[in-house]
Amino acid sequence: MAKKTRTTCPDCGKVYDIMLSRCPDCHRPNDERPMTRMTYLPIPHQISLFLIGLIGINVLAVIYTLIFAVPTGEDSVYRMLVVNSMTYITLFVIDIIVVMKYYADFGKSFLKGRTYLAGLIGFAAVYGASMIVALITTVAFPDAGTGENQSVAVQMVLKNPVVCVFVLGLIGPLVEELAYRVGLFSLCKRWNTVFAYIATIIVFTIIHIDFFSGNIYNELVALPSYLLAAGIFTTLYHLEGFGAVFIAHALNNLLSVITIIITQGK
Repeated sequence: MAKKTRTTCPDCGKVYDIMLSRCPDCHRPNDERPMTRMTYLPIPHQISLFLIGLIGINVLAVIYTLIFAVPTGEDSVYRMLVVNSMTYITLFVIDIIVVMKYYADFGKSFLKGRTYLAGLIGFAAVYGASMIVALITTVAFPDAGTGENQSVAVQMVLKNPVVCVFVLGLIGPLVEELAYRVGLFSLCKRWNTVFAYIATIIVFTIIHIDFFSGNIYNELVALPSYLLAAGIFTTLYHLEGFGAVFIAHALNNLLSVITIIITQGK
């Protein structure tokens, strides 16, 4: 028997996606929705969030690079900070508009205590995994340097720690979770869970690796850390929902920013 994908609202007669938590017309709760803590949006919204995160970030980065090339002069680090900040803030605003009708669905994921516990456990898992990988790679590849993604982050944090706390620590994780968990994973899981995991983990890892950097060796050494983080974040979203994975992702990024400030700041 084929899996049921549509349901009919008993109040207004609207036929809609069975994965939605409520009727899009009269907002009656959907009693037929399969048990899940994930946040499901209509398919066009899921596709939009994914494409905004995957393609929009590059398009906006190019646009802002052209806009701020002259005003920032020769200070390349300041230019990177401005471009990255404006790019993520713009993506955040666009995402907020896309999910405007579904704020309640996202809010519900923050109402239970288990969400915060799961977020802390997920954060601890990512941090522990990154420490183990760092230890192994230090021994196995002692000549490896820092990946481009981390190197850029360090430079920007040292340039303006306050801005980076908000942009890298909070807005960045929010934008990425909307794109790759609420967007890509939820979309792919409608058809196949295993494929959803594989696609999300691969795409999330690739966006953090700079294959065109001057040292691809460093990028490949950093790859296992991103793979593990992608796997943990995706599993956390699948089992506990958006609130938990956002908390874990934000805590992980905030810790990275704070560590840079403490260890390398003047």
